[in-house]
Amino acid sequence: MKAKVQKIFEVNQPIATVWEYLKQPTIVIPCLPGATLTHKVNDRNYKWRLQLQATKFNGDIEVTQKDTTNRKFDWSGSGEAPRAAGRAEVVMNTALKLKDNRSTEIVCELEIDINGTNISNLDELVNQLLEGFVNNLKEKIKSGRPRTVEVPPWQKGGRNDDIDDNDATSTVEVPPWQVSSSTGFFGSIIKMLKRLFRRK
Repeated sequence: MKAKVQKIFEVNQPIATVWEYLKQPTIVIPCLPGATLTHKVNDRNYKWRLQLQATKFNGDIEVTQKDTTNRKFDWSGSGEAPRAAGRAEVVMNTALKLKDNRSTEIVCELEIDINGTNISNLDELVNQLLEGFVNNLKEKIKSGRPRTVEVPPWQKGGRNDDIDDNDATSTVEVPPWQVSSSTGFFGSIIKMLKRLFRRK
């Protein structure tokens, strides 16, 4: 079973601002309902989990295109259901078009191919998923500019479990509302210790 849907929508933000969100896999891919990044392999490859109705698929994602000049971001993902109960393949292509200095047109195309398991009303489901993706992306863009935070190793496997476990510390770009409060707490402790040592 295969279904493909395209949606075109507009956001009231400059194209450069929208691209800052769209180019980051850790921000844009989880906007797809049911999709969760579970591990970062490198800047172009991730492990993920996708839930479609009652079926969960686990597999890999690859960023197939990140074109800064033309503002295009494409990725594909695949996953296997437990006990060989089926396979899902997902392709999403996204492109930005300048409307004027204050608004951007976003063209999204989502294709899902399901084999070996029964997903009812796939055409309707893909349409709902893309609609949810559009709404989630709009909300993230409205919420504030994404920023880069330094994540200490003891926070891995929690909220930031898409970070590469092979790094002593990893830098991951996340929107401000996902920044852990513990980062600020430990930052305050470090600053206080530095002041004490300066006095000595």
